[in-house]
Amino acid sequence: MNEDTIVAGGHDNLPLVISNTGGSWAFSNLIQEKKDPVAQKTGGTKQAFELFKNKVEVGANENTQKLSTIHQNCITCLTPFEVQGGNVKKFATSGLDGKLVIWNSQ
Repeated sequence: MNEDTIVAGGHDNLPLVISNTGGSWAFSNLIQEKKDPVAQKTGGTKQAFELFKNKVEVGANENTQKLSTIHQNCITCLTPFEVQGGNVKKFATSGLDGKLVIWNSQ
């Protein structure tokens, strides 16, 4: 990534790339592609464990659905992590889900 590239993040839970081509800025691509959530049926012991885990960790009385993105809530901070020769090779994001993720620039 260089001066003609911006990385943004927010309520979509994914960092996206905006590029300057020919003097105009436009969406380029997502850093992580969204995947369609697959409904996985669990039963018996595993389902009981997931219910207990949700009660302990988030105070929920039922299973919560996990999103298909690495961040499970909006991204609130983006920062360069590794810079070489004026180009960002890696950057970090953090979000309301409490995760800190380091991404490779594409």
